[in-house]
Amino acid sequence: MAGEKDLQRRLELIERGVHELEATADPGLRATMQQLMESILELHGRSLERLLEIIHASGVAGPPIIDQLGRDPLVGHLLLLHSLHPLSLEARVLDALEKVRPSLRVKHADVELLSIVDGAVRVRLLGGSEQKAAVERAILDAAPDVTGIEAEGDVEAVVGFISLESLRGSNLSRPTTQRMTPLVLMREA
Repeated sequence: MAGEKDLQRRLELIERGVHELEATADPGLRATMQQLMESILELHGRSLERLLEIIHASGVAGPPIIDQLGRDPLVGHLLLLHSLHPLSLEARVLDALEKVRPSLRVKHADVELLSIVDGAVRVRLLGGSEQKAAVERAILDAAPDVTGIEAEGDVEAVVGFISLESLRGSNLSRPTTQRMTPLVLMREA
């Protein structure tokens, strides 16, 4: 999407400018620029907070509009930057898992949220740990404020495979599953 590419380009320009200002030799100039940036961010944060208050006070339509703003990729990240996002971390992670779930199911896999503690997300990958990157990407897109992601792999036997052991003297009408020992995968720093 052209808008997302333009946004990414602008964010990179801002980041580059901040790094250049931080690298300047004049400590007085650095301090002035940092104070200026903090003041601008504070002004924007207070303005956004007031905007959300006005929308919320507008009546029945207010809360759904705020929810929609929180789900918008551009506005949602801005609200998150100012700690004004209307959705909790857990709600954003759950939304991300719901969005990635259809692509996982095509590959006979699934994911479930185990816990969120101090911003660290634990999930269980069902049916294959090779989907770890897609799950992490979905979570980070929806909740870039997570402090870490831990994925437990729960790898099941290939769909349609029936082991020889399950055929020997067992009830054929009862499905069997073979599981491997869980594998803990940590996000690389």
